[in-house]
Amino acid sequence: MSIALVNNYKQLLQNLPHIIEISGYKNEYIAMKLNIKPQYLSVKKQRNSWNVDDVEKLLHIIMNQDVQDYLDDLYESILIEKNSTGNTISSEDFEKQMKW
Repeated sequence: MSIALVNNYKQLLQNLPHIIEISGYKNEYIAMKLNIKPQYLSVKKQRNSWNVDDVEKLLHIIMNQDVQDYLDDLYESILIEKNSTGNTISSEDFEKQMKW
């Protein structure tokens, strides 16, 4: 399970630039909310140099329905990929993971 969490986090990090784009927010606004210069935000996006605190703050700033839908789809694709490798979960466990 812990390896799966790390892999999920890696997937999130890899997708952050796209998630920012999906949010519709401008870099200047995000940078202002993160209390950094827009140039520094651009560098972080290019180098993918986010730490856990950065990711948490960023997601709080940009979270909207489009971002949530994308994250749901990303999580679903991770589950499908995981299950296609022979690791299956019951529908009950899936519902618990999805908090349904």
